Amino acid sequence: LRRHLADVAVRLPGARLVLQLDEPALPAVLRAGVPTASGFGRLRSPSPQRVREVLASVLAVADDTVVHCCAAHPPVELLVTAGARAVSVDATLLTPQEDEAIGVAVEQGRGLLLGTVPSLDVRLDLAAAADPVRVLWRRLGFDHDRLPGTVVVTPTCGLAGASPGHAREALTACAEIARRLGEEPE
Repeated sequence: LRRHLADVAVRLPGARLVLQLDEPALPAVLRAGVPTASGFGRLRSPSPQRVREVLASVLAVADDTVVHCCAAHPPVELLVTAGARAVSVDATLLTPQEDEAIGVAVEQGRGLLLGTVPSLDVRLDLAAAADPVRVLWRRLGFDHDRLPGTVVVTPTCGLAGASPGHAREALTACAEIARRLGEEPE
């Protein structure tokens, strides 16, 4: 990975590289929810400390890192303590149960990539897609001024399966929602 990043840096001089790890199954791994090959049992879960160590060793190869976990109940605290500079989650799946870890991450200066814009080929409602960000930020109790420098609005998981037209529309919607959230205090 270190060699690959160096090669990309040579090919894109002056570009800021961001390493993103996708870990959608991490909550299932941590709760021993991954089925065995036969399907009759479940794989044993590793200790959170071991998961943290392995993630930290991978994240150590880059300065700018994001860990993406689009499953319900993402282990935000574990990702942050492993060294992720930003955490990417599906905000439509967040519950108040994750608020403490997300709030601590924000207080530590970590970035949040919040998936709110539907990736499926559906009609986009900008107000509805902005609501999970507003609701989360209100629950966390942070000043509005902090939101634009901390939160990036993204599509929810599955954008690779969308039509090219919808993908463009979803990314345009993300930019528009971010602009609106940055302007309005509520």
